[in-house]
Amino acid sequence: MAEEFVTVSVRSGALKGRRRRTEGGQPFHSFEGVPYAKPPIGPLRFKAPQPTESWTGVRDATKVGNMCLHYDGLEKKIQGDEDCLFLNIYTPQLPSGSNKTSLPVMVYIHGGGFVIGRGDLYEPDPFMDKGVVVVNLNYRLGPLGFLSLGTLDVPGNAGLKDQTMALRWVQENIAVFGGDPNNVTIFGESAGGASVHFQLLSPLAKGLFHRVIAQSGSAFCPWAVINDPIARAKSLALAAGCEPKTAEDPVALAKWLREAPALTLVTHIGACFTEEEIAKSMILPFVPCVEPDHPGAFLPKEPAALLASGNVPKVPIIFGITSHEGIMFLPGSLLKIDYFKIPPGGKQMTQEELEVAEAKAMAQLSSRPELLLPENLPGRSDPKKEAQLVQRLKDFFFDGKQPSEEKLLGLIDVYSDTQFVLGVLRAARDHARNGSPIHVYEFAYRGRVNFLSLVFPCKVQGVCHADELSYLFNIPDVPRPEQGSKDEVTRQRLVRLWANYAKNGNPNSSRDDLIKVDWPQFSESATNYLKIGEDLEANTGLFKERMMFWKGMYSK
Repeated sequence: MAEEFVTVSVRSGALKGRRRRTEGGQPFHSFEGVPYAKPPIGPLRFKAPQPTESWTGVRDATKVGNMCLHYDGLEKKIQGDEDCLFLNIYTPQLPSGSNKTSLPVMVYIHGGGFVIGRGDLYEPDPFMDKGVVVVNLNYRLGPLGFLSLGTLDVPGNAGLKDQTMALRWVQENIAVFGGDPNNVTIFGESAGGASVHFQLLSPLAKGLFHRVIAQSGSAFCPWAVINDPIARAKSLALAAGCEPKTAEDPVALAKWLREAPALTLVTHIGACFTEEEIAKSMILPFVPCVEPDHPGAFLPKEPAALLASGNVPKVPIIFGITSHEGIMFLPGSLLKIDYFKIPPGGKQMTQEELEVAEAKAMAQLSSRPELLLPENLPGRSDPKKEAQLVQRLKDFFFDGKQPSEEKLLGLIDVYSDTQFVLGVLRAARDHARNGSPIHVYEFAYRGRVNFLSLVFPCKVQGVCHADELSYLFNIPDVPRPEQGSKDEVTRQRLVRLWANYAKNGNPNSSRDDLIKVDWPQFSESATNYLKIGEDLEANTGLFKERMMFWKGMYSK
């Protein structure tokens, strides 16, 4: 069948998109590779994004644009381009004649530790029969998106400002695609989950969306904010060949970093880490930071201070996690990604080298279990108190023994809690206190197509970080759920819940054979959540015993 095209006009000019069908036969339209900002190159490197310029004629929007430059640890190669600020729009129905359709809009922000990823990896075909418009986008990654010198010239958070610019573009243009700019839900997973939470907290993004779904991430997770971005920027520059004298002069350093080849910056990320940081497993090279005070600051204060200010919108929010987030952050899993150990020549570890490195990392954790303690735990600076905290940790998670391969579930639970669960539940509690309607979920379904469980097979048959994504989206090289299978039922449930929420902020707006239970609202006094397993189950007290343990650790 010959390919069919369709043309629409946005503020910057005309776009040619495609008429398509999902694998199930649902018709929809796609417009891909649409620029939402000027290319952030040359003098615009590290700067806040600038509005895209208009074009003449009809711009081809039938294929995706460049992904942002990054090292893909799964593909084991550098990918993308510095000119990468593109988004993609997928709509089941365009306005025509008297049919001025106005559908809810869902904007997805991808994860990847603020250092890898692309929007078009997550194909929204499963949503195309749910009456919503879906947008996904690229934003600057790694040093190009999150390097900060603590100055007004290079204040940081360029990648988050890219996301805000894309949301502003949606407000200005989405009606052309049949979307309702007054009914926008932003959702994201991992760094994308933290990103949508940052967008809610930031004064720059106020009014650009109306609901939030933060999956496996929040601004309160320990990896989401860097405390000393200037030291990280200097270490990258020195590793990439900058003279020490230049690195100590903020103006000269900014000039050097802008003129350095982008590929040079990306390939020297690995030199930013100490062996101790790598042993802690969950360490990300370039992430959001608190900016110096200026009118364009995305994050003018710490996330907790922004929320406490009383100026954060009280929009409905879903927060959630998977049952075993920590599987991805076991030493062997992270070494397979290997993004923080990129040698300039690009040579990767052999399987034998990988096994040796994994054994070394596990041995280091066993001999230094204090590396598992959260950095902000009271008493860590006192060696005697730290030893007591370590013993309590070992007693609870490892039966009083050292962390080891034999106690893998305990290690997974520690990583899950310290890197995700504590930060996500803190965000849920604080926003409930702030007046937002909150719903919380645990994704506990282990099927045949769980995304990262396929990438990181583990002796513990759990539900890994990002496993839900292959039920929400079609992902290249990940098997599709088989028709009539439990996997397909889980996909239908998850997509229905998310789409219902996007329509009116109520995940309980439809009941049928797929959704037979009400998803109870979460509050400080009623810590309700929905467990999404083979069936849906309304529960109270997510990981109650573990959360009581951590409450005791932080209170003594």
